[in-house]
Amino acid sequence: MVTAKISVLLALVAPYLCTFIHGPAKMILLKAEDCQDVHNLTVKSSVRMHMYNRTTQVVDANFSIPFDIDHTIVFNMKCSRLDKKQNSFTISGRDACHVLTNFVGDLWLNWEEHLGIPPFCPIKKGSYSVKNFYLDLSLLKIKTIFEGFFYSRVIMKKDEVMFFCMDFEVKLEQKI
Repeated sequence: MVTAKISVLLALVAPYLCTFIHGPAKMILLKAEDCQDVHNLTVKSSVRMHMYNRTTQVVDANFSIPFDIDHTIVFNMKCSRLDKKQNSFTISGRDACHVLTNFVGDLWLNWEEHLGIPPFCPIKKGSYSVKNFYLDLSLLKIKTIFEGFFYSRVIMKKDEVMFFCMDFEVKLEQKI
């Protein structure tokens, strides 16, 4: 009985605590840059966002990876809401390639395809670039996501040494 009352209370309060997007979502990448407080990173990257047309943002990116991203690479992504100052979720694991494939799903595979990376693990070392890549959130494995402004830090380590760190700010909203 108490559990039922708590469930009803949460159901009534939850929409005011955070807004969820059900169905098509639009992601606007506000910032994507190497972490300013971390030095000596071995992965060199540049990311530029621009509007493709009135409603669609696309990404141009270049990456240079000095070694294979295999089962020895640790991946960590921590995402926090900027507008509510709360931690939303963390994705982490010991095999970066498989973590990305399992959690990001077809969006990651689409990103790999546009970068010219073969769609299997490990990701081979090399230089990769993409132009006019559309971030299609409908390809995410997660079908219900938060709406709002988010900060995310993505870190990758090899042998406990950080070699990749990038900060992102994004706005997620219902696609109309």
